[in-house]
Amino acid sequence: MKILWIVDNKLRELYGLYNLKKSLKKKGFTLVIVNKANWHSAIKFYNPSLVISPNIKSLGKSIIKFCKINRIKTIHYSSEGLNYQESKLSMLYPKDYTNLFDYLLCWSNEEKKYLDSLGYKDKTITIGNFRYMKRKIDIENSNKLNIKVIGICTSSRYFASRYDRNIFSVIADRRKNNRARGNLHNEIDYIYFITDLTKKLIHNNFKVIIRPHPFEDPKIYQKAFKDCQIDTSNNAYNFIDQVDLIINQFSSISVEALYANKPVISIFKNIPIHEGISFMKGFIPAHFGKKFENSDDILDFIIKNNSTLSDYCDKEDLRIIDLIAPNIDTQEILLDFIQKIDLEKKNLNYLHFFKFFFKELYVQIFRKGSTFFCPFKPSDYKMLKDFKL
Repeated sequence: MKILWIVDNKLRELYGLYNLKKSLKKKGFTLVIVNKANWHSAIKFYNPSLVISPNIKSLGKSIIKFCKINRIKTIHYSSEGLNYQESKLSMLYPKDYTNLFDYLLCWSNEEKKYLDSLGYKDKTITIGNFRYMKRKIDIENSNKLNIKVIGICTSSRYFASRYDRNIFSVIADRRKNNRARGNLHNEIDYIYFITDLTKKLIHNNFKVIIRPHPFEDPKIYQKAFKDCQIDTSNNAYNFIDQVDLIINQFSSISVEALYANKPVISIFKNIPIHEGISFMKGFIPAHFGKKFENSDDILDFIIKNNSTLSDYCDKEDLRIIDLIAPNIDTQEILLDFIQKIDLEKKNLNYLHFFKFFFKELYVQIFRKGSTFFCPFKPSDYKMLKDFKL
């Protein structure tokens, strides 16, 4: 039986799918992974028994309506996680469409509690997330750290956009949107802060590696930070493996870093939170890590070089991480869950093959977004393998 997994953003959703595909095959299931731009033709051609959708707030609305009309079983598994503020969850789960899904998979029990409170208890199950599976943060037995390479993970997307190089048009497009204005102001302050910090770090013989946001153009960073290495690896753990310490503002990479037993410094309090993005105060991963008053204090602490992981992460952090990003066996839970679903075996619908194939070519040629997963593209298949666990 065929299961169609629709990917919104390949750089955050491919974790573990290579392993899952192989494990499902042993159980008699074929996992087909497609991109969100070609979901409609993919469903018509593959004629799956089960469809897994990455969101409800936008794309998922069309997917669930189509699947409901065509009597295809559906699962929602969010492409976004770790933000469990009610304002965020209510946006991710519009009731009229959430109700149409057969099952709702949750990253954590915090997400499940919210959905259960809306009356979906019979549909929900917590499976965690592949990227945190079988990992342990060990602060009890951590040795003295030897910090030589500093990693900085950006969470900007406008000033160094890979899609719009004209900063004036970016400002003009977003000046009327309160949240967008807040983001633009934040990016200016953020770039100012890390420019100051990287200069101090490099002057004191530390190596700095900057990892741009997926929507940013690495070439822009390379021109601006000539003395830094710019990371372009797909898998966040590949970046984390290269560094001894992560400096972060908004990115959820703090959780991955701590799960890889790498220390984190949060610069959340060093950069003003402008009007429009005050909701980020409730984004828990932004608060993980050791905090300092200014860049000089960060530098002084790193230079002393007498810290352990416990100086950056305490037992309360561990408790919160276990709540929002639990270390559970996502693959085994999902495999067991899928096998219990009563699915109808269906055949490929070859009448729709050419429409699916040519739409896929169109996506690859004319919509070269960095986040589209293209199943026929050798580099994307390699990427799928790179994200195996």
